[in-house]
Amino acid sequence: FRMQKARNEDPIRVLGEYGSAQSMSAINAFHAELNDAVESYKAAGKRGLWLKLELPYAAFVGAAVACGFAYHHAKPEYVLLTRWLPEGPSTLPSYAFTQIGVGGVVINANGDVLLVQERISPVPAFQGSWKLPGGLADPGEDFADTVLREVREETGVSGTQLGVVSMRHTHGYRFGVGDLYVVVKIFAEVTKIKLDPHELAAAKWMSRSEME
Repeated sequence: FRMQKARNEDPIRVLGEYGSAQSMSAINAFHAELNDAVESYKAAGKRGLWLKLELPYAAFVGAAVACGFAYHHAKPEYVLLTRWLPEGPSTLPSYAFTQIGVGGVVINANGDVLLVQERISPVPAFQGSWKLPGGLADPGEDFADTVLREVREETGVSGTQLGVVSMRHTHGYRFGVGDLYVVVKIFAEVTKIKLDPHELAAAKWMSRSEME
């Protein structure tokens, strides 16, 4: 078999060699086999199809689109496409559409708060402004771990979490995704600042009177 047929929610995957994956004969052979597979799935009453094309088979994307598939998402090593077989809108789940960001309200024994200035702000109007240290969660990372990591990487300060202060959800962010921003209170145990010069222009402990 040149393709691994889909079972349940598993995607169709290219397994075998089509000679050179870049040649027109290979692309045509893939198109014919995929078209036959789509008809077979229709006859079996299947509703949604997933097609995973790994990087060596990137030249097959056009043939997949010609068979009615549409982009779902892409990663450095593959592209995933879908096709909805019944009439009407697809109910297949969308790819992830919300990023998670965190900010740390880091306090020391004196009640001072750790604030930072970004070296280059993503929003020019905020360049030079003081803000909470923080950043985006990595895939598979709990936001509780993210906030401790980001504070430590940016400033060298580490401590213990005291709880969630607030949460904000906005939409229409970069690349059309939503943004879930969680603010976590941290009590600093290591208070000496070791600035990351690649990320920050400045970092300091500020008293309440300084902030006001």
